[in-house]
Amino acid sequence: MQVISVQSRVAHGYVGNAAAVPAYQAAGIDAWAVDTVRLAYHPGHARAFGPPAGSKTAPDEVAAMLAGVFARVGHTPVAVHLGYLGSAETGRRVLAEIAKRRQSGVADRLIVDPVIGDDAEGRYVEEALVGFYRDEAAPLADVLLPNRFELALLTGMTVESLADAKAAALTVAPGRNSTVLVSSLPGVDGGIANLAVDADGAWMAEVPKRPLRAKGSGDLLGAVFAARLIGGDSLAEALGRAVGAVDAVVRAAVAMDADDLPLAENLSRLGDPGNSAIITPC
Repeated sequence: MQVISVQSRVAHGYVGNAAAVPAYQAAGIDAWAVDTVRLAYHPGHARAFGPPAGSKTAPDEVAAMLAGVFARVGHTPVAVHLGYLGSAETGRRVLAEIAKRRQSGVADRLIVDPVIGDDAEGRYVEEALVGFYRDEAAPLADVLLPNRFELALLTGMTVESLADAKAAALTVAPGRNSTVLVSSLPGVDGGIANLAVDADGAWMAEVPKRPLRAKGSGDLLGAVFAARLIGGDSLAEALGRAVGAVDAVVRAAVAMDADDLPLAENLSRLGDPGNSAIITPC
C-alpha cells in the first residue's frame, strides 16, 4: 500500500513530511508528499536564527495536488497520512478529495495526526483546527496519533495517566474499528509512555526521558508506527518496534547534542527488530 503524506515541509531538518516520508520509505513503502506549509526550518529555531522564511500552501493548491497524486495512483487503495494542516479549510478540502475516492469505491485508509500542540508550548494552531480534528477528521480515522495534550483537547477528558489515556482513546471513534496511538504520557517508571489501543486491547511501551533538543520525534513515531501496521504487524508489534526505533534515533540525537534529528545516518535503525521496546498489556 502506498502512502500520501499531507503535512508540513521544512527545507532543513526532519519534521513533518521531511520525517514521515523517509520513515515510510525505510519500511519499503512508497510515500508521496503533499506539503501544507513550506518553511526554511522548524519555528522552534527562531530564537537562534530568526523566523523561518516560507508560507502556507493555499487550500485550493493542496486539494489540487492531492487530486493529482490520486490520479497517478489510480484506483489502487492508498493510506492518506494527515498531519499539520495550517488551516481547517485545508483539512476540509483534503477530506473532500478522500470522500470522492470512497464514493467511487476506493477504500483508502486515513491516518490522522491531529497536530494541535503539546505540553511544552500549549496550542499552537488556530482554534478552528481543534474542532476540525475533533469533529471531522478523528471520526473518520483508521489510525489516530494524538499526544497526551491533543487527546485531552479532542475528548474534553482529563488525560494524566495511562488509565485516563485508555479511557479517552476508546471514546475518540466509538463503535469503529480504529487504532489510537497516544504519545508523551507519564510512564509508570518515571519515563515517557506510549499507549496503543484498538478494539481488541491496549499495550504500553515506556522509554526513559532524555534531554532531547531536536524536533520531529513525534512525527517520526507516528509514521514508523503506521508503516508497521501497513506492513502487517500486530498492534503490539507495531508499538514495540516504532517506540524502540524512534528511541534509538533520539538517543543518537542526545549523544550528539543535536538540534535536529540525525535521521539520514539512522534510517537503518527504523527497521531493525533489535530496537523493539518492551511492551506490556494495559
